[in-house]
Amino acid sequence: MINIITRKSSETQGGVLDVGGGNLARTASLQYGGRLDQNLTYRIHAEGADYSSFQQLGGRDAHDGWSKPSGGFRLDWTPPGDAVSLQGDIFHASEDPTGSIGGRDLVASWQHQLDAGSSLQLLAYYDKESRF
Repeated sequence: MINIITRKSSETQGGVLDVGGGNLARTASLQYGGRLDQNLTYRIHAEGADYSSFQQLGGRDAHDGWSKPSGGFRLDWTPPGDAVSLQGDIFHASEDPTGSIGGRDLVASWQHQLDAGSSLQLLAYYDKESRF
């Protein structure tokens, strides 16, 4: 599997659909990347997973099923001498019978090329997770 979080959106143009399933699990993901202009590219993605509960001996439900929908985006802008990136994600996972966790994050970075091969980089992020 390729870790798309670290890849620039200019390197992941076009669409990808992945669907899977079995007797207890169902998964799907969709990703699409495009170009808004010569120096501005983007990627959006959505994923979902749903896992049914196991059955205990005697046919009783183990109450351990869970699901996790999530999604996010990445935007890369590369004017001459600079590289600006903004990416964010959101998710919510729930587990039988009443467990739940959710979160979101946003990361912004700016890199500027200076004279003599040096550079300046600024990185900011926001991250929040909640357990219910």
